[in-house]
Amino acid sequence: MKPTNMTAALPFADSKATGSEYSFHAGEKETILIVKNVVLFICCDTMVKEECDVIMHSLCNSSTVGVILNAAGKTVKEEINSQGRRNDISITGPGKLPTRIIIHFPCFCNENVTENLDKALAECELRNFTSITIFINKDELHYHLDERLIADRLFGRLMKGVDEKQSEIRIITPQKEIYESFKNKAEQMCGMRETDQEPEALHCHSQLCEPAVIYIFGESKNLLERAKATLEKHYASFISNYQVVHPFINQMTLTEAIETLQKNLHVNLQVGNGSIKINGPVTKVEKAKEKVWDLVNDAVQQKQKERKTKLSTAIQWQYKDRDNYIALSTEDNYKLEFQYLNSQEPVTAHLERGASLSIDFKEMKAVHSESKRTHQIRRHKIIANSLPGKWIDMTNKNYGKELLDKDTMEYRWVEKLFNMSLSQMKIVKVERIQNTDVWERYLLRKNQIDRKYRFAAPVETERYLFHGATFEECTTIERNGFTRPLEGFFSFSCAYGQGVCFQMEARTALGNCTFDDNKYKCMFLASVLTGKYTIGKKKITAPPAMDPKKPAELYDSVVDNIHSPSLFVVFSEDCTYPDYLITFKE
Repeated sequence: MKPTNMTAALPFADSKATGSEYSFHAGEKETILIVKNVVLFICCDTMVKEECDVIMHSLCNSSTVGVILNAAGKTVKEEINSQGRRNDISITGPGKLPTRIIIHFPCFCNENVTENLDKALAECELRNFTSITIFINKDELHYHLDERLIADRLFGRLMKGVDEKQSEIRIITPQKEIYESFKNKAEQMCGMRETDQEPEALHCHSQLCEPAVIYIFGESKNLLERAKATLEKHYASFISNYQVVHPFINQMTLTEAIETLQKNLHVNLQVGNGSIKINGPVTKVEKAKEKVWDLVNDAVQQKQKERKTKLSTAIQWQYKDRDNYIALSTEDNYKLEFQYLNSQEPVTAHLERGASLSIDFKEMKAVHSESKRTHQIRRHKIIANSLPGKWIDMTNKNYGKELLDKDTMEYRWVEKLFNMSLSQMKIVKVERIQNTDVWERYLLRKNQIDRKYRFAAPVETERYLFHGATFEECTTIERNGFTRPLEGFFSFSCAYGQGVCFQMEARTALGNCTFDDNKYKCMFLASVLTGKYTIGKKKITAPPAMDPKKPAELYDSVVDNIHSPSLFVVFSEDCTYPDYLITFKE
């Protein structure tokens, strides 16, 4: 009898890096689903901790208390209540949270939630937002809510249009049952349920080598089938698969590193959408898993390091030891800046030899962990070669405008100050003004005022304030700085003195802005040397004397309210510098 033959070529998957549009990993408290351009995180956590463009949450039971409202703080509560309870979404500033704006839903529990979600997503599209966080706390929803129902209503709407621009969505909930409901929806979407998924290939073939092929010869087909099954079972006992899922993988250049790992460890690696799949002998896969995670973590840390180092060239947090200010480390500098721009809750900075400083932003003081001494701290703007460290090089130029990237900390800081009172407006762009002539005269005056109060009680000599203007005025201010109004000119801003007027809030500066042909408005965020101040008066052309017996020693500026100023007037043009031009629309 002629023997029957059977090829027992071990099955393998396509080795190309773009094999699948889906990457999925589920854990006990975090699930990641990557679908085309969308990265979805589902997290079981008590609070929003990552930076994002917008936080969405529900006001089902209260517009004054709740996890998000309490964390955002008093200003957001006041803003939401000033808008009144409505059956529509409402928008406020970020308060103390690490976001650009907060969108408040009237309810997550009724059928209108999908309609309101569409409105919220349309708002995100108008503002070019790409990172969305939704916080769902069952304790703040109506008692009859079925967690599976809310997952059904929200999940599909969030994941529609996944082939459009890059976006990141986070669903955060403290409750395990809500987390499981959304995780199940993610599993269903990518077909990862065990009952639904197809059997996985034993071996993922690499382009670096030919597939292993075993030919079996025998006298009957039945024996061949049994032999093939035995071989595959034996092969499967020492072959393992593992998938590393991380959205940063899509930003990494991996070709050379992947080839090196495959050659050195004799495993097969496939790069997919936000994932790297490892296949090979069990012991080799374990080693490869560690190496791949090292690659990813190193790349993420390098990106973070670059961001932190860039910040340290513009802003440096320092503490005062005797007569000298000492810079904190790059790591702590970034940590303090992040906390300062968001919650301003106390934070710890680490020093040499195990000591630390407990930072209080409200008092701008720090307590040493060992000596218990109290030190002043300051947020110092780096000046390099007499120019701000954050400026780009302007060789042979004395004027320029730099469009800020909206994902930089510098942009987010300007945006946050603006959105604290004007979150209903949409920022179109933020430009940094780089004018060496205007800056140098400002720096000269700043040094004079700093010396003036060097040995006195701490004085906040410099503030960032808003100044509304027409587009025609903007061009003049960019080139020449702020100028005092002509003598005899009067407006409400001159009611406290015939000088240059600035506002604490963007909202109050809005009245001086006018539309251009594109329905845009503009406003400056400026550095202003306010120093010591007093109440202003109509028609005065200089600040009054601090002491009538010493008429030469003047206040530096005047205000509308000595205890809670909303408006500052300065009388010397070199006390001001137009740092940023904000273009916005309704």
